[in-house]
Amino acid sequence: MLQKLQPVFKDYLWGGTRLKDFYRVSGMDKVAEAWLLSSHKDGKNIDRDLPLLVKLIDAKDNLSVQVHPDDEYAKTHASDNGKTEAWYILDAKDNAEIIYGFKDEITREEFENAIENGTLLEKVNRVKVKPGEVYLINPGTLHAIGKGIFLIEVQRSSNVTYRVYDYKRKDKNGNERELHIKDALNVTNMSRLDSTPSKIPFECDFFKMEEKVGNTELAAPKDFYSIIILSGEGKISDGETDLNIQKFDSIFATEKPLKITGDIKVLVVTPRK
Repeated sequence: MLQKLQPVFKDYLWGGTRLKDFYRVSGMDKVAEAWLLSSHKDGKNIDRDLPLLVKLIDAKDNLSVQVHPDDEYAKTHASDNGKTEAWYILDAKDNAEIIYGFKDEITREEFENAIENGTLLEKVNRVKVKPGEVYLINPGTLHAIGKGIFLIEVQRSSNVTYRVYDYKRKDKNGNERELHIKDALNVTNMSRLDSTPSKIPFECDFFKMEEKVGNTELAAPKDFYSIIILSGEGKISDGETDLNIQKFDSIFATEKPLKITGDIKVLVVTPRK
């Protein structure tokens, strides 16, 4: 199987117009996320149960400070998978930064007090980011994407997020978004974490990412490939189906070897479990 997938668009309040303009999305003022590969019930674009979800994220404003649970907690409390994710930074404005854990180890009581008295942002670890860097976000890692960052997120197929701080922003109906303090306190790793970035190629327990440039041949996948076109244009073929491909196209491939041709750069994502 070789097919081009249509993105699922999300108009979260922190998003910008970069994806909206690129994909010529109508009916939305902003597009925060384009789900390029998803079998999750909250935004499905393929009729198959897949372990991964791949997104483009355009953060015009800061995302909420949040945390994701592991499998055990997510299955018990949210009937979903735990969430491990990785951010591949494609573009970032000068001094753009992410939140990655805490500056120093913190106790549960100190964490809860900081949330309640509005001093949480004084406790978090801020990391300036650059294009080409990869950040692994394990379950339990307090985190947030900062404004001015454009990235690809590869994650397990899950949509469980526990927000702890959202800048008192209000949605289009004038309501502040729900916070999930109790759940966040239960799952957050309060140690000081290593926030040193990785590079492509990158792999973790659940997936692998690598780039290919120009004319490329890929062996038949053991399970599947998710291929995201990063730049340029060209063709992809499995010997039976031929597709024209261009920037930010999302290709799903199984079973057969692939041949990619053209002045093109692609990100190849493969599952590991």
